Amino acid sequence: MWASHWIVQAQLVEICPEPDEFGSMDYVVSVERTFRGTTQETLIVSGLVDPFGGESELQPGTSMILFLAPPEQFGGKERIWTLGGPQGNFPIVYGLVTNAIGPINLTVEDFSLAISAALEGNPPDNMPSPVVSLEDAPRGPDLPPSGSPLPSGCGGAVTSVISYGQNMAVTAWDSNQVFIGEVIEQLPAQRAEAGYAFIQPVVTDYLLRIDTPVRGVPASEIRVREIGGNVEGCTLSNADPPLLNVGDRALFFALTTEPGAADPTYYVYGGRGGVWRLSEDESFVTRAGDEHYPSAAVPAAQFLQGLVAALNGPPPDPHEYGIADGFVPLDEAPVASADAFPPTSIESADGWLTHEHATDNYSFSYPSDWTLFVPDQPGIPISLANYPTEGGDWESISEGGLKMQIGLPGQPADSYEIPYRVGAEGYPGSIYFSGLFGDTYHVSVAYEADGEYRQIAGYFKEPADLANPNLQTFFAILASIQHSP
Repeated sequence: MWASHWIVQAQLVEICPEPDEFGSMDYVVSVERTFRGTTQETLIVSGLVDPFGGESELQPGTSMILFLAPPEQFGGKERIWTLGGPQGNFPIVYGLVTNAIGPINLTVEDFSLAISAALEGNPPDNMPSPVVSLEDAPRGPDLPPSGSPLPSGCGGAVTSVISYGQNMAVTAWDSNQVFIGEVIEQLPAQRAEAGYAFIQPVVTDYLLRIDTPVRGVPASEIRVREIGGNVEGCTLSNADPPLLNVGDRALFFALTTEPGAADPTYYVYGGRGGVWRLSEDESFVTRAGDEHYPSAAVPAAQFLQGLVAALNGPPPDPHEYGIADGFVPLDEAPVASADAFPPTSIESADGWLTHEHATDNYSFSYPSDWTLFVPDQPGIPISLANYPTEGGDWESISEGGLKMQIGLPGQPADSYEIPYRVGAEGYPGSIYFSGLFGDTYHVSVAYEADGEYRQIAGYFKEPADLANPNLQTFFAILASIQHSP
């Protein structure tokens, strides 16, 4: 709100026929109501995006509420953009204001009440965009008067805000609590206190027991909040599957805005990316995925070792990840000693073979019925697969197939999102589940050994999750890698 030069209810009336030299389209909108800024009959908005489908989904007649940045010169002309791309466009669907990015589903009247309330106070601290003063963009003629009550939030539906592709080492640095534990109790739902700009929703708190602390002030349990629940007939439903269920055991990442309070309220960090559920035997942790965000499953011990090592090392630059206030200080959320998570190994099955690479001084083990392809030329990675194959082609993998490449061009050990310890010696590294490419699922591993960057890739015909027996084999081969000086 405070970064907007205009906040308007508008209808798309014309799409300019050709994109400009930068590939951006212009859209003419007719202004129906002005909630902030000077009154305009029409506005031309550049690069307008439908949050549910992209530019190609927008059609004349679409109604929306737009949060628009101040005009700026770009490409030789003055342009007006929505703030934050799709985050600045709230389509009006069946009379309700909605958005694919944030948890909102209100009537236009209730939405305008929320805008009015937000503009009564002061701008938030450390805004990522410059504040537009009320002198430059005054309250609009269609904005409800100051002092109007906020909407109730009853009878709506919300969606979680998901941090896609979040770097888990960065998440750990920005979390107040990181731990393995269990959801032990669901508390009665309640009306939320002030602090939500758009709605005063129903929230439900859960008690989580801390069994294995990784980071955070010492505590036996904490209280974690989710949006949604029912209070005296007022129901706010959550369109996403619940993050917390009594009995769930997981690796949790949680943050709070009140670290010094006697009973702080915590929230799961980054939606489903902040809950890594333990497998039945607790040897793996798994992250749920969707069409935007690949699922992931990694051995728990090696993941924890990677996290603790990252937290005991130098922190990354918070500004590189858009964290303006910096990470949670170590004195507010101490880190467990690396000695608490010693290196562990994943045992290879009996009868496996060992390959020793003579020139690069490394070895690994693999199943005896696999195919191994060692190229004659130096610098070409070794390929191995659980079916007859040659070379590194990952486009033609058999049903039930897994192919790996070892010795790919190196990447820095922290290149990927999941910190991990590789090999028998626990080499520092990271893993990335990139999802489906062509008709195979890719997993990339970067690590450092003997002062050199290394990389390994796995190509799975079926999803690389716990239902795929090849995943266990992949990590067992990864754990067998050993480098010698």
